[in-house]
Amino acid sequence: MTPFWSYGDLFFILLMFLPVTILSASFMQHRPGGLLAGQLIGYLIWFGFIALLIRVRYRKPFWKSLGWVPSQRWTIVSVVAGLALVIGIALAGSLIKLPPIDSPVQKMLEDPKTLPLAIFSIAIVGPVAEELFFRGFAQPLLVRSYGTFVGIFLTAIPFALLHAPQLQMAWANVALIAAAGIAFGYLRHFSGSTLQSTLMHATYNTALIAGYFAGKNHG
Repeated sequence: MTPFWSYGDLFFILLMFLPVTILSASFMQHRPGGLLAGQLIGYLIWFGFIALLIRVRYRKPFWKSLGWVPSQRWTIVSVVAGLALVIGIALAGSLIKLPPIDSPVQKMLEDPKTLPLAIFSIAIVGPVAEELFFRGFAQPLLVRSYGTFVGIFLTAIPFALLHAPQLQMAWANVALIAAAGIAFGYLRHFSGSTLQSTLMHATYNTALIAGYFAGKNHG
């Protein structure tokens, strides 16, 4: 669907992200898994603003407007693409010798108290929220203005920067996240569906979790 919202709308939604996320996280940070729980609450509030914008201001359907439409012929492609991306990113990471990262997400995966929330957030909530905003809301505007490649590339930059703090600002790692964002963006563009880029993203994240535990058990 051609975007009917404006760059002013995009700026407003971006403006709402930081205060909502910081406020929700501040209430939860002293509890086990509080940062993740706060992030989930922040996403819900943030998407409330997006839903109000689409439903109230423009009187359009929320999910369909953001490209959340089924495409059965792309489903297998999305899963395979997600698995292939894990392998590709792993190979690229080994070639450039990524620095070790003491990630807070890794600590949550290692703590039995926060493990279920961490898996739920990484495998489901993160992909859904990030794809709906970046590939559903932002990318169509940028692609319309600057063309496919530049639009997808520009969308991948803030997507990668969002993950930079948990990667301790290790820019080689952030660059690989941007590459993953470009892959998600192209699938979204060619399939016409954020549901498919979400499935690819979720497959990628789930495979990373499985690979982490497989490596831990093997070690």
